[in-house]
Amino acid sequence: MNLGFSLIITLCFWIDLSAQTLNLSISNPQPRLGQSFIVTVNIDTLNQTLFHFLSSQFKVSLTKDQCSNTPEMSVALEAKKIGKDEIGPLTIEFNGIKYKTNKVSFDVVDSLPAVNKGYWIRKIKVDDTTVVILTEQRIPALTYYDHSGNSVNITTKTNDEEKEAELTWMDSDVANAKIDMIGGHSEMQSIHLPDKELKFKYCYWSYKVIIIDKNKPVILRKSVFSNLPDYYKFDNIVVN
Repeated sequence: MNLGFSLIITLCFWIDLSAQTLNLSISNPQPRLGQSFIVTVNIDTLNQTLFHFLSSQFKVSLTKDQCSNTPEMSVALEAKKIGKDEIGPLTIEFNGIKYKTNKVSFDVVDSLPAVNKGYWIRKIKVDDTTVVILTEQRIPALTYYDHSGNSVNITTKTNDEEKEAELTWMDSDVANAKIDMIGGHSEMQSIHLPDKELKFKYCYWSYKVIIIDKNKPVILRKSVFSNLPDYYKFDNIVVN
């Protein structure tokens, strides 16, 4: 009985060691309730295994996604509840080889208020030297009615007087850190209220801040942002 138990432990340990690792990541480190985000798995290792048999006949160059440096699979998800959540590890077996991803843990926060104008900044600590700055903005939209015969054409565009706020790199203001944009998009959205519909342009940008020396402070001041709305009260962001 003891020998059998020992063999099972040894077998499980061997299977774990033989597993190939695939990288799992999410597009938003802190999605909002009901907000869509992308989960991506780097399948470079799996692709190499799948098409290895062709290398004896051809020179193999694995295709890549237009926006990525490596082959990947992805799916869009939407958070249903507020609080801590996690995805993974995911496993798949192909030709007798087991592939396993890492586990991604994250927080889901509440949705934005039902307004068509606003600007929000969040700071998310990833590890001891990495912080993600998330910015969100809603710009009110203007709706125009164009009468043509018996029909009415409705077009919507954003208010030209308001611009999208963004973070710009300035060495003199941000010392001891490296900042890279890691994601963002802009699109027209609307909120349906009991008595009206609010239309607006929603802008989302995320930036990764890498701290070079943990013993020195990194502070993001107003000067590193451009096109901040006049109504937004900015407080210095202490990164570390």
